[in-house]
Amino acid sequence: RYQINLIVDNHALSGAPVILEDNPLMHTLFGTIDYPFEYEKAEADFMRIRAGSLLKAHGGFIMLHLSDLLTDVAIWAKLRRFLRCNRLQIEEQTPVIAASIPAPITPEAVSIDVKIVLVGSREDYYFLQEEDPEFIRRFRVKVDFADSFKSSPETYYASSIFVAHICKSKKLPHFTAEAVARLLEESHREVDDQTQQSAIFARTEMLILESATLCTARNGHRVECMDI
Repeated sequence: RYQINLIVDNHALSGAPVILEDNPLMHTLFGTIDYPFEYEKAEADFMRIRAGSLLKAHGGFIMLHLSDLLTDVAIWAKLRRFLRCNRLQIEEQTPVIAASIPAPITPEAVSIDVKIVLVGSREDYYFLQEEDPEFIRRFRVKVDFADSFKSSPETYYASSIFVAHICKSKKLPHFTAEAVARLLEESHREVDDQTQQSAIFARTEMLILESATLCTARNGHRVECMDI
């Protein structure tokens, strides 16, 4: 009888995988071999091989926060080694555990086709450009995001969909049309321009959450202008 360890299953996806890794640790990013807690009694078992985000993003994209990588020298160094050959070696990330296994397994390195998107500040970008010659060769495309964009009926419609999506995903009371219009006014006020909307959606989301909280506090069923 044979066993199969299917460590990545993307059959339900309709397109390429897109993964946002908010917690890039050695095992979450590169994968690991998950031995039992009582590793003194552990045995090598290929069924315990676990995929990390890089392998899960094969054929697609993975987004990483640059500041997270720069605070962990070991992870940044291993990611750089991966970028040189695009081959991933899954291994036990705790040397003490690996050394205690009588006959540890060493999975064969696999080739991975993945586009890595680093999200960071201009300061971090220019720092790496100066300190790491490989960085500019591996990440040749730099995209700056504007703080605002020109408003139009289409952007207003898209903004209302964004509000509805946040409310639905976080199970918040929905906004009335008048409340959405008030949010749009706040978006213009943030950039001090009646022809531009704020592109900092994190602030908009925070305002949605605060408004929904006030609505709930007064036992309202819909977020009104008075809640914003």
